[in-house]
Amino acid sequence: TNDCFVTIALGKEKYQTSVKEKAPESVEWHEECELQIPTQGNKAEVILTALHRNFLGVDEFLGMVTIPLSSFDVYERPRNR
Repeated sequence: TNDCFVTIALGKEKYQTSVKEKAPESVEWHEECELQIPTQGNKAEVILTALHRNFLGVDEFLGMVTIPLSSFDVYERPRNR
């Protein structure tokens, strides 16, 4: 079992999920976050990194996936005046 969590990075912004303690092999998080699309727009990438929380030292790397926003229609939000 793992005490796992995921970080979600987009540009300079980063979000960390809660830690799922004693999680089985397949874990789901039902959390939401909002990250600003950087100025490079669809050239940016969303990076998801799964880690095992190690309370006695450095967190252990479990895996990573990079999702290029160029795969999607990315537009900035309309700005309020």
